[in-house]
Amino acid sequence: HMRRRAAGETVEPFKERVVERQAAPLRDRLATWVGSVGNQVGDAEPEMPDGVTDRAAEIWEPLLAIADAAGEHWPATARAACAYFVASNSNRGGSFGIQLLADLRRIFTERNTDRLPSTFVIAELLEMEESDWTDVKGKPLNPRMMAKELSRYDVKPTTFKYDGDSVKGYTTTGETGLADAWTRY
Repeated sequence: HMRRRAAGETVEPFKERVVERQAAPLRDRLATWVGSVGNQVGDAEPEMPDGVTDRAAEIWEPLLAIADAAGEHWPATARAACAYFVASNSNRGGSFGIQLLADLRRIFTERNTDRLPSTFVIAELLEMEESDWTDVKGKPLNPRMMAKELSRYDVKPTTFKYDGDSVKGYTTTGETGLADAWTRY
């Protein structure tokens, strides 16, 4: 992990021309090696660790192909890293937007409704003890933040009648409703 240098610490200055000169032999050896395994790596379809599929597999495939070509401990090391990072990412509960969609689904499901005013949704989110909606970049989640985040998933607030009043809020149906985002994400 990188840390900011403490006041009393000194570090060797980074001089690109010096490092480039020092790295030249390694660069040349790597270029020669890549030339010798290029076709093998380019045509490879490495075996993925369990649970690594879709986009994650697409990202890790060339890295695992290179590790397989390198041999020795690299195939096992690369697959362990792949499994660790893909699993730890999927166990995190997703991004801010994904967590918001999940919590909205929970609220709409608990209320058994297809529409709720933004003010009601915000109040419900802020009451969730296990979520961090009370501190989003130093302040509580508000309707504007929520609308901005949900727009990334093509979900937009709309005006509708609720308890006899015209309100702005979210629906599960329609072109800009939550149902499609829930299905996809």
